Amino acid sequence: MFKFFHLSAALAAILSSQIPTNLLATQQDAVNHSLVSQEENQKIEAELQKHQINHRVFRYDAGHGFFAGIFVDKYPYFEQHPSFNFEAAFDAWQQVLELFQTNLKD
Repeated sequence: MFKFFHLSAALAAILSSQIPTNLLATQQDAVNHSLVSQEENQKIEAELQKHQINHRVFRYDAGHGFFAGIFVDKYPYFEQHPSFNFEAAFDAWQQVLELFQTNLKD
């Protein structure tokens, strides 16, 4: 279904467990078809809708590694990805925290 096995495995886990999820997509990958293409993002979103999985989609004008480096100040052994984008990463992290706060129970 996808060119990367981990996308199929992650989607299967989400569908089987019915867990709410965020899809954090990047516009640059969609345009360049370098990693996760626009078509693959659309397939993932269609599967989430088809299986009535509570989800939200966020698209960022950033490269694939935009999130890698957000914690480099706390964990200096984490390397910052060359396509790290602070604004996109910060927003994406806020969306992840909101997802957790909304859906995780004590």
